[in-house]
Amino acid sequence: MTPKALDGEKQQHVNILFGLYKLLYGVFDKTIYFLDRNAMKGQTFPNWLMTAISTFGLGFQLLIIAVLLVLGYKAAIIPFFICYSGMIFIFIGIRKLLY
Repeated sequence: MTPKALDGEKQQHVNILFGLYKLLYGVFDKTIYFLDRNAMKGQTFPNWLMTAISTFGLGFQLLIIAVLLVLGYKAAIIPFFICYSGMIFIFIGIRKLLY
């Protein structure tokens, strides 16, 4: 049984949104796999590492932005995330060395 489409939903819109998703996040995925070619072959990681990595998710990053805005640190948002992105290399290093 095929699911019924919602009112106003068109496959073309879904395809466009999926294309945007692949364009924006596909580049990130390819970069990670370029930096760590064995990423897909890895084993299950401990909870502490997965929790730390999950801070790179959109929801947590929006929370950080909201907190910085509320505290009046608007000018610190971009420099924070530039430095914060450096943590990606640290997590890749942890994965390569320990797992």
